[in-house]
Amino acid sequence: MKKHVRRFDFTKKPHRPNTFLMWVAKTFISRPDIKKRGGTIEKHGMEALEGKPYILFINHASMVDFNYMLIAAHPDPVNNVMSLEGFNTYTEPLMRSLGVLGKRKYVIEPNLLKHIDYCLHTLKTVFVLFAEARYSLDGATSFLPDTLGMLVKKMKVPAAMLKLHGNFVTCPQWNKINKKTKVVGEMAPIVAEEELSVLSAAEIEARIREAYRYDDFTW
Repeated sequence: MKKHVRRFDFTKKPHRPNTFLMWVAKTFISRPDIKKRGGTIEKHGMEALEGKPYILFINHASMVDFNYMLIAAHPDPVNNVMSLEGFNTYTEPLMRSLGVLGKRKYVIEPNLLKHIDYCLHTLKTVFVLFAEARYSLDGATSFLPDTLGMLVKKMKVPAAMLKLHGNFVTCPQWNKINKKTKVVGEMAPIVAEEELSVLSAAEIEARIREAYRYDDFTW
């Protein structure tokens, strides 16, 4: 008999992350990780976005990025995207309860746009995008799609950037010896709410690309 293959349901709507599980993650994983590195998160001009839905872009070079993301966005709830590999590793029930959306790599998924819109406008959460969609292999900016400005324009919400410095040096994905060295986060708006109607998608795209410029070794 043929073995039954269970298919991932890409149409299933996401929900707000479980409050208790997020408290556990922040208290026992994220904050201790940042503390042992002597890490900091510097916020500039984020007051206008607090308590409101917005898109948060983050550069991606290490597993420590997730810890900094949760603390930087606190106390606002977040939804984010993860490849199906993560769902297989950590189980689908746990990932969905943490507000994570599943994505198959290298495949266009129309439902994802619907889910992003649902998170921002129905759940009123912060939607996190690691737009490089990979761990940096050299501690510098990786490829970025040219539709990020269009996404922000379409979703009609502000956007911000959390740029992490030192995340590649402390624990690169290709050599997971965690050196527990300092990681610094800088968080600031890219596009304010009042700018959405006057900036073009191309102008927003240019701001996002500029915000994503980083080099861990220069830093």
